[in-house]
Amino acid sequence: MPVLLLRRDAPLTDAERARLPASTASVNEPGGVIARLTVDGELSRVISAAVALARSVPDAEFVVRVPATEASVSGVAGVAGVAATTSTAVVPSDAPAQAEGAAEGAEAEQDFVDPWVALDRGERDRAMRRFAAVPLSADGRERVRRMVLSANPVEVIDALRIARVTDFKSFFSNARRVSDHSDPGVRAESALAIGSLAGFSQLTLLEKMQKDPEASVREAAKQAIQFINARRG
Repeated sequence: MPVLLLRRDAPLTDAERARLPASTASVNEPGGVIARLTVDGELSRVISAAVALARSVPDAEFVVRVPATEASVSGVAGVAGVAATTSTAVVPSDAPAQAEGAAEGAEAEQDFVDPWVALDRGERDRAMRRFAAVPLSADGRERVRRMVLSANPVEVIDALRIARVTDFKSFFSNARRVSDHSDPGVRAESALAIGSLAGFSQLTLLEKMQKDPEASVREAAKQAIQFINARRG
């Protein structure tokens, strides 16, 4: 039966306790353990609980233990990924909670990968699913800021997508700076990032981008405006 743990030197605040998933115990144990959740049931249930726990206190170290095999994994939840120390480890994933059957469970386990590793392999869609699971750490945010300055349009697009799927709101100013990039793919992704991360004050820029010579950029700007208007109600 997997045991999910959060570890940190500082104890939980009242606000953090309120964000913990149901049935999670707030504890003060050796090794800096501040929260413990035992999960019984199918893999999909373990996955869902693990992601919820990791998200609740993103600056805590996330650990999963499987007592029967003494398998464990650990990592910093804010980095959006964990590193397995054994092949039998269980770690959080963005696999659908409704996954059923052994085949789907096996496929979900294969998707337990550090998003940066997946990105380096060129597995961009898989990486974005993992980035979306847990907030970026401070180091992750800094890496994304460096990426958007790259001379390689693909890396700039990756940075914009990561910022968008992780809801990295302060990144919208970086997205603005590449809104007139020479690469249409960058301009399109810039529009989507602005629409996802910024407010109505950016509508003027997005309306300007709707006049872009590239259809993909115009469509992205249109979607971005819809994102903002939807949030305004």
